[in-house]
Amino acid sequence: MNNSFAKKCRDNNIDCSKAYKFRAKHSDLTDEQIIEYYRNKKTIDYASIRLGERNISLNGLEMELVKYINSHDIDVQFEDGTIVYHKGYMNFKKGYVSHPKYFKCEHVATFKDKKYFLCGCKKCKGKHMLCIDEMKDFECTRGNHTK
Repeated sequence: MNNSFAKKCRDNNIDCSKAYKFRAKHSDLTDEQIIEYYRNKKTIDYASIRLGERNISLNGLEMELVKYINSHDIDVQFEDGTIVYHKGYMNFKKGYVSHPKYFKCEHVATFKDKKYFLCGCKKCKGKHMLCIDEMKDFECTRGNHTK
């Protein structure tokens, strides 16, 4: 092994094993060219690419990615303003992020520029007709609930 190449890699915060594999495939390049390649190689900033991305949840509500730490830790805001924390990006893409209050919401009407949804409540298992403005602050009072 070439110790000077390994030292150059460490000095430039380059993964030596990757650099050695790259060097084996590209034997026509000099050590300096390989170091320069890795120094200029940009990592993809998924946070800036994915932030603001929208999708429809399986419960029927639109959701937006509002915070991206990594693919296993994102925060999602539903169209009613409710935010759920620490979800996975793939679950977001597939619509598997669940709303904390509703298991299903179906857009049933629009009246005076307000969208109305018929929502299945997780608490009482009944249905409630709510507009977007009412959804976030809604507290179910149906049925026998113990606290």
